[in-house]
Amino acid sequence: MPVSAPGSQTVLASGGTLSNNFVAKPDWNWFGTVGVNYVHDFQTQTGETFEASVIAYDAQQFSLHQFDIGLVELRAGPRFALSPGDVNGVTVKPYVVATGASLADAAYMGGIGGGLTLHATVANISLDPYGEVVRQTFRNSAFYPLASGLSGTLSTAGGVVFTGFTDGTFAAYDDTSMEQLWKINVGVGFNAPPMTFEAGGKQYVAIMSGLSRVALGKHIFTPELKDQRNQTMLFVFGL
Repeated sequence: MPVSAPGSQTVLASGGTLSNNFVAKPDWNWFGTVGVNYVHDFQTQTGETFEASVIAYDAQQFSLHQFDIGLVELRAGPRFALSPGDVNGVTVKPYVVATGASLADAAYMGGIGGGLTLHATVANISLDPYGEVVRQTFRNSAFYPLASGLSGTLSTAGGVVFTGFTDGTFAAYDDTSMEQLWKINVGVGFNAPPMTFEAGGKQYVAIMSGLSRVALGKHIFTPELKDQRNQTMLFVFGL
């Protein structure tokens, strides 16, 4: 579907104009969804089955691929009769569930867990209460870095965005395409935002390392980072 956008000369309340880099751009997209259900009946006449279902959704932009999104969910498990011989008896189904999502054509989220659902008929009314627990994990991507992994951002007049990550990476991105231009890993994580200054006619970018207790706690779930050192140091880079 077409998306309209303001022109590059949109006037701001301050009297200035909006740069082309920060206005909406027209684009087309397509999207679709699919669902598949499978049931194997053990023919016990009491409702015992094996059930599985998959549902997926995908939306793709023709040009602005940072808005591409994909979702998929799988559920599967056996259903048992709690009252053998009773066609209208209560049944229970333990099941596993797996989920995944992509953003900007890159893996972003995954989840795994399980649940339990009951089926019962009371006064000709079907009841299907359920409960489930799913643990979700998220991954950084160029367009959608995790907020918990960022130290804050710095934009320069030259069109470069700088940011640090809790894994010790300090990186620069193009402010229009978000393409990574440069990076370095210093071995100690960042929480503080970067800053810039000029000295002797040369521009520098500086950032202080050291993680908060909250950030360190999150590394417990990342085995390769849980023993990372945590010194407070000032790093300065010349542009």
